Amino acid sequence: MSSECLADDPLLAHERGKPAGSIRKNSILVAARDNWTRDLVTFVLHTFDFDTEQAANAAGAVDAAGAKRPDLILLDQDLDDLNCLSVCARMRGSHAVCAAPIIILTDQVAKIDLCLAQHLGVVGFLDKPIHMPDLTERVRTILPSRPRP
Repeated sequence: MSSECLADDPLLAHERGKPAGSIRKNSILVAARDNWTRDLVTFVLHTFDFDTEQAANAAGAVDAAGAKRPDLILLDQDLDDLNCLSVCARMRGSHAVCAAPIIILTDQVAKIDLCLAQHLGVVGFLDKPIHMPDLTERVRTILPSRPRP
């Protein structure tokens, strides 16, 4: 693509006139009950230059989604006393906390109402134990490669 085309690209208009380094990286909320999963997924995402926020329970996931407005949410199926779809419903409720796409980390997809999950913003599932190349491929497919303002 020529530089003239790039200059007229409306998708890049928000980036013009900003100092280098002022573009915000894509952010991902990692919500999982166990520290090991949260820390490993966060480490891998940082190596691919994503910003992350962590939550250890359902309430923390809903709060972080509202406060940080991540670009993507990785949500463990097993968060304390609420199942993953209840957490999604709280994020998408009448006072929508966050509209980010959600990937559910699960070892039991068959136990999830897939139609309801899709309605609540779930765009995919990743099997546990998590295969990190699958994680990074899925994240890169969902999020744009260019950082956002």
